[in-house]
Amino acid sequence: MPETKPAAPASKATEDSSSTAKSPHGPAATPKPGAHGKKKKKVVEDEDPAPETKPAPETKPAPPSTPVVGNPPTAEKAEHAPAATIEATQLTEFAAQPARVQQLLTAALELTKQNLTYTYGSADPSSGGMDCSGTMYYVLRAQGLKDVPRDSSGQYVWARKQGQFFAVVSTLADSFEFKDLQPGDLMFWSGTYNTGRDVPISHVMLYLGHEKGTGKSVMFGSSDGRSYNGIQRWGVSVFDFKMPKADPAKPEKHVVFVGYAHIPGLRDSALAAASPTLPHSTAPIPNATPAPPIPKATPTPAPVPKATPAPTIANATPAPTIPNATPAPAIPNGTPAPKIAMDDALRAPPRGDPERKRIMDALRAESFPGGEARVVFVVKYLKIHHGWAWTDVSPQDQAGKSLAAGRTALLHFDGENWKSVDLGKLPGTSGKTTSASFVKEVLALYPDVPPDIFPSRR
Repeated sequence: MPETKPAAPASKATEDSSSTAKSPHGPAATPKPGAHGKKKKKVVEDEDPAPETKPAPETKPAPPSTPVVGNPPTAEKAEHAPAATIEATQLTEFAAQPARVQQLLTAALELTKQNLTYTYGSADPSSGGMDCSGTMYYVLRAQGLKDVPRDSSGQYVWARKQGQFFAVVSTLADSFEFKDLQPGDLMFWSGTYNTGRDVPISHVMLYLGHEKGTGKSVMFGSSDGRSYNGIQRWGVSVFDFKMPKADPAKPEKHVVFVGYAHIPGLRDSALAAASPTLPHSTAPIPNATPAPPIPKATPTPAPVPKATPAPTIANATPAPTIPNATPAPAIPNGTPAPKIAMDDALRAPPRGDPERKRIMDALRAESFPGGEARVVFVVKYLKIHHGWAWTDVSPQDQAGKSLAAGRTALLHFDGENWKSVDLGKLPGTSGKTTSASFVKEVLALYPDVPPDIFPSRR
């Protein structure tokens, strides 16, 4: 369980603006009596409840159908401005989004108009507020995604297991690593507080896109201190997206933006047919653009072309066999090697190439589980051919300090993901991973591996 958070100054480590200018959009509604009027100790970190529970204080319980995770922190909330809101039409990318994504963004922005406070442990707006992961849990389930987990760490694993996660190592918001970020994506942070979890994700929000008027990136969620237009907000609101910055006054505090994820199933055609409305509301979601009807198609029989016999190849030479070859075993974890097209060319993908990024992400997840965000690979060598890759990398932190010894790896693409192949059982390979004997032993174990992915030996 997270410990009670100490009082902190009004400036937040994850924010880089202290302006007191009012939002051009203004608050969504007048705050409920007592919600912001009483002066209290300031709390400036977002909270996301840990899975463990303690006896809850005497507060209004959530309905039985809504899971409540963790206990509210004991520190009192600071006085903040009420939630900020904008209209979906003020988002630059909104009109270009599929109907299902438009509906999600519209539903999220409707919640910012309900004057909901930040309420730790709540995932139900009828209680008057929600926490960050509870807000995501509520709005995604309202869109028909019934398998979404309750806490932010679970939501991170949920998206990542389905191959929808994009790690961000850079500390700059304009990094190429954000090129796949889309409206409706989940955004994850670690270090906002000590979670004590195996996967230390502590905060989550929903990316909205860019505002038309300012061009700045904005997001949706629940917070007890993040800002919009330079003003700290407390509750379910629109917030500016800014990369974390170190606080010299708290060198031990290390907030990290871990990455973002496409929501599993959000753009599936099966879900697009559904049109759920938010619970606790009888009104349909406004401003949502319905999917256009699909006209009834009349099948037309296709003409059958005259069959042409396949030409025979004269003087065909059978493929040579590899002496002492052992049939290729199944890829680790018991997944048989898929059939991969063999007409692709040998290549060395440059920095920024999506395929190169997927390979490096696979190595990071395997070598530094839970700490991928702090690892930068210096790639000394990478060649890909026929669904196989050989690479030589050196892991460093973001300051350029070595984290471990350099590593070479053989990887195979299983049709969905890149996975490294265990070569530890090959005899006599220590320190000679590019020797002719090593390559011969690999080819004997995995005959499909193209020899040209290995460094040339002179």
